[in-house]
Amino acid sequence: MKFKIYNDLQDPFYERFIKFLLKNTSTLFYQSPKFHSLLIEHLDAEINYFIWEEEDILLASIPILIKRSQKHGNVANSLPYY
Repeated sequence: MKFKIYNDLQDPFYERFIKFLLKNTSTLFYQSPKFHSLLIEHLDAEINYFIWEEEDILLASIPILIKRSQKHGNVANSLPYY
């Protein structure tokens, strides 16, 4: 099993990620890269996807949205606004 971190919404990985989300009937809108893009733009934040895969098959993912602030400190959240 391999662990990877992706942080570029333009990366070719995201096509595979969307297919992975659509396979699962309990996937929520909050897990979608489109929602993450909205948050990134609205909050001036960044995102990292922690991915576990085996032989290029996605097994699990955790999106982590990070809002950096010198005044209040950095905040990382897996599913903000959920």
